[in-house]
Parts: sequence; C-alpha cells; structure tokens
Amino acid sequence: MRAPTPAQDENLSRIHTTVKEEIDHLMKCTLGATCPFGKCAQNRRALLHYLQCGARGCVVCDKVNTEKNKAIAKLRKAATAKEAAAS
Repeated sequence: MRAPTPAQDENLSRIHTTVKEEIDHLMKCTLGATCPFGKCAQNRRALLHYLQCGARGCVVCDKVNTEKNKAIAKLRKAATAKEAAAS
C-alpha cells in the first residue's frame, strides 16, 4: 500500500477540521430555516436525534452510523499508510 502524499495528508486534515466546524455549527445554530448554510435545520435535527436515540434499527441512526463508519475507515486507512511509510 502506498503512503499518502503530503497533499493527501493535508486534505484529510482539512476534511477533519471542516467536519468538526460543521458539527460545532449544527450544535449551536438557532437560525432554523433562515440559516445561510444548506440543510442546516435538517442536519441539526438528524444530529440531535442521533445523539439522543438508542433504538436499534432506527433509519436515521443507521444512516448516520453508516456514514460515520465510512469516514472512520478512511481516516484509519490513511493513518495506517502513514505509519507504514514512516517505518
């Protein structure tokens, strides 16, 4: 497996920062439908639901978990490649 290039490392770091900023915004935003960020109110509802729901088989939570697991796998793959390149 090839190690990520410095540009790929920088891109992953930027994506992580962007996602964190977006989640921070969603947690604090009170503008609802008037928020200038696309689908903010819809995404906020989904995030708040996900944080409070414990139901197995929940359609909302399953979708969030699927996307979260994809993102985690991508970050782990990049970290593994980086460690392999360093050794």
